[in-house]
Amino acid sequence: MGRGAFAGDVSLRIAVIEVIVFVLLFSVGGYVFHRHDFLFLQAPFSPIFLLVLVFSLYRGIFTGFFALLLLFLLAQIFYSEAFVDKFLWCFVLTVIGGEFHYYWQRKMNEAEAKALYCRERLDSLQKHFVFLKLSHDQLENNYVLRPYSLRRALEELKQRLMREKDEKVIAKFLILILNRDFAVSKAAIYKGSLERGFTMLACTSEEDAEELDLRDPMVQEALHLKEVHYVSWGVLEKFPGRVLRYLAIIPWESQQAETYLIAIRDMAFVNLNDEVMHYLHLLLSFVFEEVCEIGAEGQSLTAEDLKVFLREARRALRFYKEFGVESTIVFLNEAEKSRPIEDIVQGKLRTLDVLCSIEDGKVAILLPLTNFSGAKAFLMRLQQEIPSVKVERIVPVREDFLTLLGKLRTISAK
Repeated sequence: MGRGAFAGDVSLRIAVIEVIVFVLLFSVGGYVFHRHDFLFLQAPFSPIFLLVLVFSLYRGIFTGFFALLLLFLLAQIFYSEAFVDKFLWCFVLTVIGGEFHYYWQRKMNEAEAKALYCRERLDSLQKHFVFLKLSHDQLENNYVLRPYSLRRALEELKQRLMREKDEKVIAKFLILILNRDFAVSKAAIYKGSLERGFTMLACTSEEDAEELDLRDPMVQEALHLKEVHYVSWGVLEKFPGRVLRYLAIIPWESQQAETYLIAIRDMAFVNLNDEVMHYLHLLLSFVFEEVCEIGAEGQSLTAEDLKVFLREARRALRFYKEFGVESTIVFLNEAEKSRPIEDIVQGKLRTLDVLCSIEDGKVAILLPLTNFSGAKAFLMRLQQEIPSVKVERIVPVREDFLTLLGKLRTISAK
């Protein structure tokens, strides 16, 4: 027997006992004070009307009929007359009271159900509000109190690359950016391979200077797959019971088969996520791809010629394929041709933007880390300041971009 059925049986028993007790009390009281008509059936208005009405209103039609049955049996025993009219009125009042009780009880149940639902929803909303407040505080802490900008970091790195060629100095500068923008408190950058071993290029402090632990399972997995690994549920499930020395391992392999690696031992927990890890991987590849090309070519990468433009465009395409970071190329010409368009737009470019002359009076500008909407906003500002500059085409750097690179090579050959 369920709990509800048991509660229903108890309530029914209590109702039956109440009816018997009150009918007996009413009968005994009537017999004491009005012995010849203790049920007041001979009176114009009998109290039994109110008695059955109260029972049917309070307990329902069943208790009303049960009280009416007891009164009818008492009348048949102690009265010689039937008093059918009185009991028919009692029957009508019992039916009316029972129907009203049923209607009222249904409305009460509906109201209780609504109140319960609203209370549960209110509790749920209170919990969600607390979580929302915590999330808002965390977002404010990450993006308002300590904001980081991928574009700003890349611009600072590119400016440093224009002045420095020593990879240790550049690695130290990258460590400073990681500490400032991503709250990386303990980390080191290494260079080498599994065969030759790794040498440290830079670290956050002298206390953190140590050799890379190649026995660490996360280091081995990251170097084997050449992918970013950091402490997450997937990594912990892959190495159950193993002690991991590092929070994150970020490798990048150059075309010269040199592997550059960031090993992070301590950083803000809120930055230990896919987005930040991709940002760090992008910064690492950007910096040491430049370093490797400087070393291979023996020249500065600041020259804005077609070769540099194509190299930066290929890099932007790789950023899009690997990280989903969009870049855009815009083609411009100068309608009045009063002076070279290169001189006109040169002062309006940002540090990361790359300018390339493709033919007389026309230029192409690579806007790294800028999507189509950002490129349109850049061109609107440019045309407001220089109305003579006309936009020929806006091309997103995506999979079909290699065809455009071939056209640019053809133009330069002419």
